[in-house]
Amino acid sequence: MVKHKLVKKKGLTEEEFYKLKEKLIWLRKIARNRRESRSSCEMFDKNEVVFQLDERRVPVNIGLKKRIEAEKIVEEFMIMTNYEVAKKLVNDFGSNSLIIYHPKPLDCNLQHLNGYVSDLGVKFKADNMMNLEQEFKRLFQKE
Repeated sequence: MVKHKLVKKKGLTEEEFYKLKEKLIWLRKIARNRRESRSSCEMFDKNEVVFQLDERRVPVNIGLKKRIEAEKIVEEFMIMTNYEVAKKLVNDFGSNSLIIYHPKPLDCNLQHLNGYVSDLGVKFKADNMMNLEQEFKRLFQKE
């Protein structure tokens, strides 16, 4: 199906299609090898938590979105790119080159989340991002 679309609708020749396929397989291998070398870092190999909101933007359900291989490959190359850019900035500008700021979630949002999950009978401590991540891990490990 993909071959048909690329060859017939996009005008690729058979040879161009197979060259593209080889390059994509090569990129996938690189991404997988890099991801495996970081296997101790769970942060980059987890599903995304998603919330279903009602019309008032209040959470009514919570679940996990399964990540597909293409998302993982793109993510891996984004991480590699960020790393190379950071190296360049540090080399060019020294210790003043990077300022990373991750604002903490608004207290009212965390309170709302805590209230929602406690209404479901779940003990949940989400007073900061680290605890929030740990609580989600704990919550979904029980399933």
